[in-house]
Amino acid sequence: MRNKGHRRPNGNIVSRVYESSGPEGKVRGNPQQIIDKYQALARDAYLAGDRVLAENHAQHAEHFIRLLSEATRELEARRATHMAQQTVDRSPNGNAATSHGNVSKELNYPTKEPPSSSLLTS
Repeated sequence: MRNKGHRRPNGNIVSRVYESSGPEGKVRGNPQQIIDKYQALARDAYLAGDRVLAENHAQHAEHFIRLLSEATRELEARRATHMAQQTVDRSPNGNAATSHGNVSKELNYPTKEPPSSSLLTS
């Protein structure tokens, strides 16, 4: 079943190429390139005395700044979850090691104990 309009794009959002239709025509590139382009257009419009166009370009840049910020937070959260999962997967029985107490017992490693006296006397 399709989710019309609610489908998240696959792949890395940060390096994905976007095409934005702004007031000056289409702007194409990854989010950082689009941000830089709209900020340059806003600066140029401001210097030319067109405050409305400058604000319009600044709002376009702000949209892509939010998009890039959200994508970066999402990637960091995924990376942290992945690293936490790898830490759990590397420890025996899925128990993470702790820095206190007897680590060999906490990790369920067998300990060397002296043989029982009944085995020595037979």
